[in-house]
Amino acid sequence: MSILEFPRIYFNGEISWDPITTNNNTLSTWNANYDEGGADPQLDGQTVTSAQVNAYRQAAIAQIPGQNWNPAGTHRSVFYNCCVSGVDTGSGLDTSDPFVSAPVNFAGMLVDSEPYGPYSSQLFFDAIHLGIDGGCRLMGTPVRRSSDRYINFNANPANNMIAGVASVIWQACYAWDPATLTIDACDSPALAALYACMSEPGVRGVMTRFVTYRTVYYDDLGLSNGSPQVAERAKELMAKFAAGGFQPNPARGLLVGTAGIWRDGDPMQEPGDRALLTNETSVPLNADANAPSAAFGSAWARVNNGSVAFDFSNSIPWQSRTPDKADVGNIYLAAGDVPLATLTPDQYDQAAYLATSGIVDVALPASQVALDLSALTLAVDVAGTRTTLLAEQALRAIPLEPNLYVDQGDAAQAQVRVYDRGAPVAAGVTVTMTELGSTENNPQTATTDDDGIASFALKTSAATVVGLVFQPGADPVLPVTTVNFDPQIFTYMYLRVLPADEQLATMAPTWQNVHDNVLSYWEAMAPCMDNWLRLGDEAQVRAYAAVIKKLTDPGYFERFRYMPVTRDLTRGQRTLLYNFLDGATAAPTLMSELAEQPAPRTDFGKLARAMRGA
Repeated sequence: MSILEFPRIYFNGEISWDPITTNNNTLSTWNANYDEGGADPQLDGQTVTSAQVNAYRQAAIAQIPGQNWNPAGTHRSVFYNCCVSGVDTGSGLDTSDPFVSAPVNFAGMLVDSEPYGPYSSQLFFDAIHLGIDGGCRLMGTPVRRSSDRYINFNANPANNMIAGVASVIWQACYAWDPATLTIDACDSPALAALYACMSEPGVRGVMTRFVTYRTVYYDDLGLSNGSPQVAERAKELMAKFAAGGFQPNPARGLLVGTAGIWRDGDPMQEPGDRALLTNETSVPLNADANAPSAAFGSAWARVNNGSVAFDFSNSIPWQSRTPDKADVGNIYLAAGDVPLATLTPDQYDQAAYLATSGIVDVALPASQVALDLSALTLAVDVAGTRTTLLAEQALRAIPLEPNLYVDQGDAAQAQVRVYDRGAPVAAGVTVTMTELGSTENNPQTATTDDDGIASFALKTSAATVVGLVFQPGADPVLPVTTVNFDPQIFTYMYLRVLPADEQLATMAPTWQNVHDNVLSYWEAMAPCMDNWLRLGDEAQVRAYAAVIKKLTDPGYFERFRYMPVTRDLTRGQRTLLYNFLDGATAAPTLMSELAEQPAPRTDFGKLARAMRGA
């Protein structure tokens, strides 16, 4: 299953993160904040209307020293300096394939369904593109957005600036359909092998999985939380705002990734392979007596013919900001009481990590090739104390939708598929669902059907944002509080019930009403919108009525340019907005006005002389 099969396409590079951080400010801490329950920005405890837009923006800027590090973000996340680094068709790493060094392009919108916490980030994107048009290329439109999974807060303790300590897994799948997935092999044997796999029984398309790590803020690798240097960078950013202009301040990170096969039964948005979960035991990150310690993150494994593939892309920590992988000595792999192999530091160091995106293939000794590993528990330990750091958890309940958006009052259910050592189970397995952060033992239980899926009815009568945790089998952990919840161990999803705002649907569709109750929210919180559409300008909004209706249509929800980026337009807001826009359809849109004008003819000779100063 998944990218741990062959063929594999490896890539690595860098990524920018440009969210609007004011969206993460809570009611109790900031005067310019966001009410996630009511789905609206608030200033000094009052919902923002037209009159407060500029004051809200200024208050957000004033909060920069308090770690509101990007009040003018665009939410865009973009790969850069990213390319195919190698391929493997089953015979080991190959860097001579013509596809190697091809560029990898990706642009997504980073959005939290639960804005106050770190566990519900998503990347909404239209396509990923490996290669170039007219040459070797792999290009796919995702079935669904990608959601952050298995946040590893022990990834890089040296990089202690906001989320710099963490690494995260992102996974997406692309259905084999000419309209949504293109594989042009040209002279690439690796792409030809991937293309051939698309006709195999059970293959649904292509999967990508990438890990982002070593995030840097203010473009300064040396910053630490609370240091005087952070205060200086904040002052510099505030000075830029005071000087005027558009001032986004993206963070930047590194990434490694792999593209491979997506099979029937593979989860779309997180690994479904055999899960080796961390026990959070810390180990020294190098041989220095004063070296910091950190725990391994969880990993995944697949038994192939004569070998075991391990995905350590989000597992082995870094010991420096450079970054360099920790040197913890030899790493031992075992199945039950049977030793499988020993990994030496050169097999998991930074060079190896970049070469194969953290995937390590371990050949089984001839004496063990015939060994049935399907019922044996896999484990990882290290030199010295030979302490077990990762141990397989056989049963995993993986949500089909990690971040579910529902309108208040609509019927909804959570669905999870249960896996036993990487394979979907049959009917009859019990799954327990609890609310994350609850201090009471208030579980719901359900059993899997013939497809291994368990379903739970959800409460949608009130607007809310709630995390739901799933545990298959007997003896679940109860309750799952914010103290004992670990995203490296538990599987979970977020339910976001958007308020109905029924009172808005019945309002007169005047400009004042639609601006106060819909557009001013995003005008206040997202100053980047000024660059293409001034939400406080009635004439512009009317001119772009058709475009706005398209971009806010619920059917457009998964797309890159959906409005608002934060995905929290309520049903009542949409009704009021559409009632207003429908009254504006008689006015010509800006695009139609331009289309009616004859295109001006350019005097290229005159232009050329002007460029030479003649």
